[in-house]
Amino acid sequence: MPVEPQPPTAPLPGADSSQAEYNTYNNEAASIYRQAMVICDCGRHFEPDPFAKHKRHCREKAPQSRGIGHFRRMLVCYCCGEEFSYASLPIHQHACPDKRKAEYRIVPNKYMPVDPEPPSVPMPTAESSADEYQQYNNEAAANYHNSMVVCDCGRHFEPDPFLKHQPHCHGPEDHDHAHHRYH
Repeated sequence: MPVEPQPPTAPLPGADSSQAEYNTYNNEAASIYRQAMVICDCGRHFEPDPFAKHKRHCREKAPQSRGIGHFRRMLVCYCCGEEFSYASLPIHQHACPDKRKAEYRIVPNKYMPVDPEPPSVPMPTAESSADEYQQYNNEAAANYHNSMVVCDCGRHFEPDPFLKHQPHCHGPEDHDHAHHRYH
C-alpha cells in the first residue's frame, strides 16, 4: 500500500492568484494523486479502498508468475494527451505535432498557446521501470496541459471546445463558479 500522500508544497491559490499559480498547484496535486494510486497485478490503477474490493475478484496472476516488473507500458503524448504503447508512441509523434498545428489554426491569436515541448526525460522502452514510465508520463501530461488554449476564465481547452465555450464565457467569474461547483 502507498504511504499517505502529502499536500502539495505549492501554496493553495486564492481568488487573486494568477493562472500560473493555479497551474503550478494543480500539476503538483495531480502528480501526488497519481503517485498515491495502487497498481494491481493486472495493471489497473486504483485508490486504496476500491483496490481492496477489486483484489478479491481480480483473476490476474501474481507478478512472480508473470515476470518481474509487470506493469502497463503506456505513454502519454505531449502534443495530444492520448496514451500509446511504448512501441506506437514514436510512430504517432511523427505526425501529431503537424496535426496539432492544423487543429490550432482556428484559435484566435490572442489565445494561441505555445507549442508543447517533448519531455526532458528519455522516452521509456520495454526495459524501463514503472518509475521511468511514470516520470515520463507526468512530464508529458503537464506539457500537454500547459499548451492547451487558456480562456479568460482560466479554464483549459482544446480548440473546438474553446470556440464553443468562448461566446458564453463571462471571464474570471465563470472560473470561480466552476471552481466552487467542483471543489
